[in-house]
Amino acid sequence: MDRGKIVKCGTIISLLLMVGSVGVLVRGMTAEGIGPMAWMVAEGLAGLGLLGLGIINVTGGRDK
Repeated sequence: MDRGKIVKCGTIISLLLMVGSVGVLVRGMTAEGIGPMAWMVAEGLAGLGLLGLGIINVTGGRDK
């Protein structure tokens, strides 16, 4: 695989992690609000997604 495909796959995975964090929050909603476990899982997923995008940004992206 060339660098462009790796960066593209990494970007897609990072974005899916961040979208998944919103899904966890919606799924964790109860009548009392969002539970603490749902918050922690969603923050973790969003953090991993942002970390992935940050690593791609620091390493220079596709270099084309």
